[in-house]
Formats: sequence, C-alpha cells, structure tokens
Amino acid sequence: MDSLDLQGITTLPLMLQRVMLRYHNAQAFTWCEGGVWQHVSHGDFFNLIHRMALGLRALGVQQGDCVGIFAHSSPYWMITDFAIQIAGGITVPLFSHISDKDLTHIIQETDMAFCFVNDEHSWLQLKELAVPCLHTIIQRHINSCHPLLLPLKSLLAQGDASSTENPCAYAALRDSVQPEDVATIIYTSGSTGVPKGVCLSHHNLVSQIAGARQCFHLDSSTDKALSVLPLAHIFERVITLVYLDQGVPICFGDDIFRTGDLLKQFQPTLVTMVPRLLEKIHAKIMSGIDTSNSLSRSFASWAMRQAHDHSDSFLNDWSALLADKAVYSRIREELGGKIRQIITGGAALAPHLQELFTNMGIPIYPGYGMTECSPVISCNYPGSVRTGTVGQAFPGVEIYIDTNGEILARGAGLMVGYYKDKEKTYDTIDVNGWLHTGDKGSVDNDGFLSITGRIKEQFKTANGKYVAPAPLEVALCTHSLIDNALILGAGKSFVSCLLFCNPELQITERLTHAIQEHIDEINANSNHWEQIRDFRLIPYQLSIGTNELTPTLKLRRFILEHKFADDIASLYHPHDPSTTSANARNKGGHHD
Repeated sequence: MDSLDLQGITTLPLMLQRVMLRYHNAQAFTWCEGGVWQHVSHGDFFNLIHRMALGLRALGVQQGDCVGIFAHSSPYWMITDFAIQIAGGITVPLFSHISDKDLTHIIQETDMAFCFVNDEHSWLQLKELAVPCLHTIIQRHINSCHPLLLPLKSLLAQGDASSTENPCAYAALRDSVQPEDVATIIYTSGSTGVPKGVCLSHHNLVSQIAGARQCFHLDSSTDKALSVLPLAHIFERVITLVYLDQGVPICFGDDIFRTGDLLKQFQPTLVTMVPRLLEKIHAKIMSGIDTSNSLSRSFASWAMRQAHDHSDSFLNDWSALLADKAVYSRIREELGGKIRQIITGGAALAPHLQELFTNMGIPIYPGYGMTECSPVISCNYPGSVRTGTVGQAFPGVEIYIDTNGEILARGAGLMVGYYKDKEKTYDTIDVNGWLHTGDKGSVDNDGFLSITGRIKEQFKTANGKYVAPAPLEVALCTHSLIDNALILGAGKSFVSCLLFCNPELQITERLTHAIQEHIDEINANSNHWEQIRDFRLIPYQLSIGTNELTPTLKLRRFILEHKFADDIASLYHPHDPSTTSANARNKGGHHD
C-alpha cells in the first residue's frame, strides 16, 4: 500500500473546497465553551474561514508570514488554521502549557507578527513577554482594550469589506496556494533541548489524508469522532483533517483527563489516544472490579482473564458470549457504547492492552510516526492488525531498518526541513532522503514494524550495558496504582526507578510488597542488566502544567531528574542522610 491517490487534491484549501461542496451537517463541530456545549455547521465553518482569511490579508499577512495559534482545541482552532494558510501565511501552533523561554524563542525565530488567543491566560503570558515583533493578537472572549489586541469581530469585519470590494478575492487566494508551500511549522515539544521547527508543506499533509482514505474508511452518516489531544500536536491535527475530509462530525473535549467521562457523554465511534490515556482507562476499569463485591469481582476477574486469551477459538465459544454479556458490554457502555476504532500513537502501547480491549469488542489500532514525517510512518488498521506491532508502512511511506537497528523512513510526508536550521536537517535526513528516526525496531516477514527502543534514550550502566527505559516504563505502568514511571541507572551499577502514584494513596507495607511483586514479574522477563533493583513510590501526580509531561503525556526526563534529585540520590546512597528526602524515606524498594 505505497501508492497515493490524491484525487486532484494537492493543497489543504483545495481539500476544504471539496468538503464544502460535499457535506452539509448542521452539527459538524461540537465543543464546550463556558460550560456550555455548542455547535458549528459545515456552512458556518466555511463562512468563517472565508471571512477570516480575507481579514488576515487586509491586516497585512503576506505570503510566507508566520502566524501563531495559542489556543485550546475547538472548531475555531481549525478555522484559524485554514484561514492563515489561505491568506498565504504559515500556521505556527503553540502548546497551551509552553514555557516563557520556549514561547519567546518560537515567536522571535519565526518573526511572528500576528497570533490568535482565546483565553486570558494565553493573552497575559504573551503580554508579559512583550516580544517586539509581535504587534497584533487576535482574541476571543477577552475584555481588554489593550492596543496589542484586535477583537475577532473586527478582523471578520475587515474580511467582509474585502469581500464586498472584490468578490473573487477569496478564490484567488485559495487557488494561489501551491503544494510545495509550507503550511505549518510545528515546534517539537520533545523532552530535552531547544524546540526545533518542523516545516511541513501542503503536499506533506495532503499525502497523510490520502493515505488515511486507503486505511480507514469512515462514514459521515454514522460515525462521530471525539478529539481530546491538543491540535497543536501533529498527530491530532492530521486526524481531525482526516475526519473533516470524510465528513465525520467532531466533538472537541475540554479536558484530556476527562476522556472517560467524555466518551460516555458524547458516545463517539472514533477516538485517538496516546497509550497513557488507555492505560488510565484500564486502571479505572480494574479499580472498579477490585472494589466490587466478592461474587462480582470473581466473575469479572475471570472475564478479564478470558479477554487475555490468545486463541481465536475463545472469541467464538460460549465463555466469550457469557463474558461479553455480563462484563464486556458494560465496559463498552462505560466508554459510550459505540466505539469501533481507537487509534493510538505518540508512544508504545503495551501489547496486552491492545489484546484485552480488542477481545472485549473495542478495537485498538496502534500506529507510529514523527512530526518530521507529517507524522504517520506505519499503522495498524481494519483488516491489517498484528498485536505488539505498530503496523505496516503507511501508504506513500517506505521503511528501512539500518545496520544498527535504527528505523529509517522516507516518502510523501517527509518534512521540508527544520526551520532556519539546514545543519540539523542534514543530520536527520541523509543524502538518499531517509529520515533517521532515532528509534530502534524490526520488521517481520509480513512488513509489520515493531519498536524495540529509542537509540538516543538508551543509557549505559556502570557495567557497560545498554538499557532502553521506555519498554520497562510501559511495563511498570500496567499496574493500576502506578501513574508514571521513570527508569534510572545511567552510569550507575544497577537500574532503579521512581514510581509516581495518586497523592492521596496511603503507602503501606502491603502496597510496597505488591509493587515489588509486580517488579519481580517484569524482572523475570528482562535481561540481568536491565532488572530493576530498587524503587521509590512517590505520591505525586505529574502534570503538563508544571512542565513535567509533554502535551502528549511523555516524561520530560531532564526536568524530573532535577526535581527529584534527592529521591534519586537516595536510591544509590541509601545510608547517606544528606541525600534522603522526605519523599524518599519509607517509600518502598530494596536491592541486594
């Protein structure tokens, strides 16, 4: 599946035009604002893009100008994105919890003169920075007469005036956009270092939409999509473009940590998640089973064990029917009752979770990608699934495993390059056009890709052995009480970890023993040098807002290692009082 049929659609504005002519849903987009759920129709969506694009042009946006979006996900985020591109500009998404340092860097590097905001917090952060090049901020719902601020209604009025003066202006702008034009610059959130601006063209993004048409066949009349990940992240942004392309109504969730409630409330058929969200849903299910009465708990536990059964026969025998009727159907109802596809990406998904949910009638399709590849490199999809893998090469993408085990990729989604950084571009894309992902993997005889670790995140112990932390962290987080895990051991004589759990959880000897048993099970399947010899249980919830997690819930390792330096030191110097923090004392672990 490496060929692409673009059907004459070569830019995002042309894709939008196709959708405008084909779909007319009165509730195409749903989102929550001020505690009230609201709707936008396809017609209003396109009308606002038309007005906003002309308004931006009248405001002074020229071909190639960078325009920021510093806002939460909503239909207005998508409207603004399209309007910027049709006006000739380049969209620069800004994550809502970005640091002042990174925000200043992005604004200055892109010479951003215009930015959209929709809440007081974003506005105040920009105002305090006072970056000289940023002179106009288009706002919604902000009561201020500051000279930097331009109300959205004023921008739309300028667009209306332009349209009246020249009725053909919008069409001329739309048709002037070329496939090779840069559509967006996405600054990788990453876990270390200064963000790099990934330049993606219209051709890059359209290739993803075309590939998705081949893999995922959606139905505009019966499907509904829930969007809970930030649109500033390329994974969710492309997914919403795929929904739009196939006419699927989209509901934008107001809080990523309320995903379970939103699933039940909105009853979607489609949703994308990072594995950590799926792990939290699984933990909630298991917690509900653990707190039920004895008879219910025994039966539900049996049903969950059955769902882990590897044999195809289970799915057709009487025990499956009984388990489905009594347990799985209730779990599906808790997730809205209508889910037919959950697509995961952004990190590794534990194979047992994919197997468990799929056997309960909730199909999971893990994929793999990088912002630099727009982003999808491979994916599982209906009719092509292999548990424990991230699927086969996405249409239009080639995959090659280098001699050192690194995954290389090239194809239609390959970025234009890093913004203003040819050296890093050449370091990442070789002379033959291969993107060096930094991930290690293998491809089986049927073309299914498996991720085995990350080259750059591997560390060497004092014994000279290399350890890949990610698989161990995924395994640790399968325990229902562990929210996040940080594997340690670079330059040390053994591997250890910090385990983060609910701040209200009471750390008891019984709990510590249960965690140790969980670690013993993981160690039994690990190489000797990878085995976890000590741990600390820390009753603390990591957060995006405190910069401990990326917007897709990945660990920011260097921040955590600094913040919990005392706890880490206590793991390797347990008898030195000067290195033992309050968190570290009496909170688990042993080594021999």
